[in-house]
Amino acid sequence: MTPEAEPKRDLTKGSITRGIFYLAGPAVATMFLETAFSIADIFWVGKLGAVSLAAVISSAFLIWIIWSLVGGISIGVTALVARFIGARQPDQAAFSARQSYLFAILFALAITMTGLIFTKWPFVLMGTEPDVTQLGIRYLRIIFVGAIGFFLLDVFSAIFR
Repeated sequence: MTPEAEPKRDLTKGSITRGIFYLAGPAVATMFLETAFSIADIFWVGKLGAVSLAAVISSAFLIWIIWSLVGGISIGVTALVARFIGARQPDQAAFSARQSYLFAILFALAITMTGLIFTKWPFVLMGTEPDVTQLGIRYLRIIFVGAIGFFLLDVFSAIFR
């Protein structure tokens, strides 16, 4: 199918409710999957014991901060790309998408390096037990190493949104 023959979805015409659900679908699905990720973590780690569960739950607020940063970048990417698509400037939309990917990689690397260096301090500030702190540090370091994947996946999703 050639690009000219593809049907275009014009959200300025037709049912407003249908348009809202069409636009909200990817965001709702993303939030559901992020919540499912946390629930699955807690479910499986809970089987390892109370110390392991305490380490994961103590790490949750830092993971929430990472997801918030990812979400903020994604919202900006969606706004930029959508603006240029709406203005019928596909070259600018593509440029914005490429720049967003580059920014996401650099920002994720900065978050990863900062996280790996300072992982211990949130546990010290919370006053967790030494065994919880040790497991929490190991768990968070794995999360920080995977941060680039979180960022790139969400930016990729935002571009297509």
